Amino acid sequence: MANAIDGTQSQTRTAEEVNIDIVKQMANLVASSLGPRGRDKMLVDNTGGATFTNDGATILRETKFEHPTTKIIVGLAKTIESEAYDGTTSGILLAGELCRQAEMLMKEGVHVAQIEDGFEIGRKAALEHLITLGLKDFTLEQIAGTAMTGKQAGMSKEHLTKMCINAATKTKPSEVNMVIRPGSSITDSYDLEDGIIIDKQKMNHGMVEHIVDAHIALFDCDLIIPKFTEGVNVNFQTGADADAYSQKRKADILSIGAHLKDMGVSVVVGGRDIDPVLSEYFARNDMMAIRRCNASLLELIAEATGGMIVSSIGDLAKEDLGHCGEIYEHSLPSWDKPVLHIAKLHENQQRHSVLCTGPSQEAADEVARALDDAIGVTWLAHTSSDVVTGGGAPQVSMALYVQQVANTIEGLEQLAVEAYSKALEIIPLTLAKNCGHNPRLSVINLKASHGQGNTDAFLNVANGGVITGNPYEVIEPMGVIEVGLKAATTAAIQILRIDNIIQARDPNQFGA
Repeated sequence: MANAIDGTQSQTRTAEEVNIDIVKQMANLVASSLGPRGRDKMLVDNTGGATFTNDGATILRETKFEHPTTKIIVGLAKTIESEAYDGTTSGILLAGELCRQAEMLMKEGVHVAQIEDGFEIGRKAALEHLITLGLKDFTLEQIAGTAMTGKQAGMSKEHLTKMCINAATKTKPSEVNMVIRPGSSITDSYDLEDGIIIDKQKMNHGMVEHIVDAHIALFDCDLIIPKFTEGVNVNFQTGADADAYSQKRKADILSIGAHLKDMGVSVVVGGRDIDPVLSEYFARNDMMAIRRCNASLLELIAEATGGMIVSSIGDLAKEDLGHCGEIYEHSLPSWDKPVLHIAKLHENQQRHSVLCTGPSQEAADEVARALDDAIGVTWLAHTSSDVVTGGGAPQVSMALYVQQVANTIEGLEQLAVEAYSKALEIIPLTLAKNCGHNPRLSVINLKASHGQGNTDAFLNVANGGVITGNPYEVIEPMGVIEVGLKAATTAAIQILRIDNIIQARDPNQFGA
């Protein structure tokens, strides 16, 4: 521990040095995953399960960190993911580079307060310039394609792009229901407009497979009558008495089915178990039943259909029933079990669903993550219409502008503004490195092109050169860059402001 109050502690490193080193390690962890040629990480849990991904947010979320400072960078990733849907890796890299630049300045005698002020000046200047880089001529296909490039989904980009745009232009990303089903090609992925897909099957194979104008009853309780042998001793005088008792129990169960049918219920969704006798009744009366749905799934179906979840049969009223135009099973030959489509929802309950497939569970999971990010980014572009070229173009352009601003700043803060300018170059440097090119040479050429007035020039990942002019191959929402810049700068300053790491006492300790 650095600078600890305990006098027995040896002070070998300062808190600043420890924290900056932690941030640089985290940036190095995700650096190789940036860009179209980014590498994947294999995250292994305690049970031996593995996750394969190059998504920065997932890498940080699933990695086991020991040091408390890592919480700041994990929080940074969560902020960027929740607000911008993509760009977490770039944000983490920028935070790490800002800390590295600050470390060099501190070694030269620049005070942390001056570095903070300089970074704030750099951030404001960069965002000021970013607004001037907006493009007017773009398509959502370009946005979605850029978001999926370099990820597992990129192999089927054309197919997934259509799904992405369809979802992003119909509803908010938070209202897109995503289901993962491994065991088939990525191109078997599909979306369902005006409906939801649930990974559940009808309880009895004899039940009807397709119901039109469905009325749905939702229960978070068992639809079952406990067996008389469970917890109760019953003595019968004769076998006929036992048979009568059994028949009475069966009649009670069937009366539940008859009650639901009389109410017009055609689909029963249960959060727990459903009695087999009741299941048979539903099957014989052209009804469908789905059991053992968790709470979140019950809520999803209730919201989508306008139904009310009730806790007992007696609580159910007609106005509690959900409704949809149709509900039916859907399957592919390679699947071991089907999924259910709840479609043609009321216009007040607009929903959109996406089913992601892949040859393995890990591949399907990664496709879902990539598509989730792409839908969010495309939605941002669709709703704001503010986009910029990618491929390191905005970072280089902002770096050049911030450097100009630095030349107008008096005092040691000028050094911090210059450092901020240099830190912005970490994105194109890392892109070039991950694509196998000379990073420094690629950025020099990119800066030269921007210096000549080509503010839309971006890195050619194929040969390390520069691409300018329309059509733009790499485009991303301005909001992704803006959120990442703000979050990374805030996180870096927060790290730099820490001058002591102190072991706090146990809150249960006497006197706490």
